[in-house]
Order: sequence, then C-alpha cells, then structure tokens
Amino acid sequence: MKITKEGIEKLWAQVKLNRVRLLSCKGPHKFTIDITPEKTIGKKWKCELCDGEIDSINKEWYELGLKHSQ
Repeated sequence: MKITKEGIEKLWAQVKLNRVRLLSCKGPHKFTIDITPEKTIGKKWKCELCDGEIDSINKEWYELGLKHSQ
C-alpha cells in the first residue's frame, strides 16, 4: 500500500478535528459508543457528548482518572 501526500493530509485533518472535538467537550467524556465492535483488541471508542474518539487504552486511563478524582 502506497502512502500518498493527499492521504497523509487527510489523516492529519482527521487527527486535528478529533483533538478539537475532545478539547471542546462539555464533559466529562462518556466513551460509550464502541466504533469497532468487531474487535476485541485495539478497540476504539467515541464520546457520546462530543464525538471525539480514543483507543481502549486511553479510555481505561481516562476512566480510572475520573474514578480517582472522586
């Protein structure tokens, strides 16, 4: 598979949009939408409030941080 300049630019635009979504969330995030239901490893989750996406490892740490802050 060849990586094109256009492909890289499209991916970078998606990364930047995701960051904007995550940072502008009225939170706390609710990562309840499983956007990779076919996977058991390498899952991705979407926040129901902002549509920002994270992987399962970051979701676990985020939720642990929320738990510890209470």
